[in-house]
Amino acid sequence: MPIYEFVCESCGHPFEAIVPNFSSTAPCPSCKGREVKKQLSVFAAHTNPGGEAPCQTPACGYKSGACGSGMCGVN
Repeated sequence: MPIYEFVCESCGHPFEAIVPNFSSTAPCPSCKGREVKKQLSVFAAHTNPGGEAPCQTPACGYKSGACGSGMCGVN
């Protein structure tokens, strides 16, 4: 099941929810309102265009310095 981003039209709270299909919605976790609007999700990627130093963040899942692609999403 896909994750979609929503904004509650009653209280303005942004949230994500797993729904069974595109036409489904989810209640607002903040106010429990059913008037929600599906948001456009954008794809995000990080590249290493300038030959920057490889990722040194242990949280990225790669051994320190082994990443090098900048695609770990942490930096």
